Amino acid sequence: MSFTVDFHVHTIYSYDSLNRPKTIIKKAGQKGLDAVVVLDHNTIKGGVQTVALNESEVLVIPAVEVRTDIGHIIGLFVRKEIEATEYHAVIDQIHKQGGLVMLPHPYHKHDLKEGTCELLDLIEINNARTTVKNNQLAEKLAKRYNVAGVSGSDAHFPWEIGRCVTIFDETPSTREELVNIILNGKRTHRNQLTGKINIVISQLIKYMRKPTSILRRLGLK
Repeated sequence: MSFTVDFHVHTIYSYDSLNRPKTIIKKAGQKGLDAVVVLDHNTIKGGVQTVALNESEVLVIPAVEVRTDIGHIIGLFVRKEIEATEYHAVIDQIHKQGGLVMLPHPYHKHDLKEGTCELLDLIEINNARTTVKNNQLAEKLAKRYNVAGVSGSDAHFPWEIGRCVTIFDETPSTREELVNIILNGKRTHRNQLTGKINIVISQLIKYMRKPTSILRRLGLK
């Protein structure tokens, strides 16, 4: 039996997302997902809350997307906030929690310095919010460093959930089996890019939630 996972879903705790935890759970079930990685920018609140509210058969994996000096890094299975911002320190804090380190959308706002990829557990090779070319480059990067590739929708809205998923050949019954399957299991990917309009809407939401940004752009602050 296969096991389908969306590795990248945001909640309302991200400044540019409208996904509420209960909506994520409901939508994941409707899309036939077996698991969903729930995360937010620089906080675990959304992932932890979604886990607490989950009464469905969909597995919720709590995570966080941390802004570091080389770009965003995702920590899966984390239950404590990541305080660091320096790349290596962030990775260390994730691993100390028993988490997995994932590099999302490698060719979007990242500075991939020498030695960056050797410490990774996962690379997001399909992201619904980037381009076909960037996803192809990400897949080549994962193969180059022999790092497991996964797919995520980078969903900020309910209709984006499940657009980009990884389908594993096996179904895990324990956390240890889940981690092993994520790292080593046979898999295929399903990828449907989201429309640019969704990215534009996210930006508008971000500016609405940060009024000082609007004032600054208008030269009023």
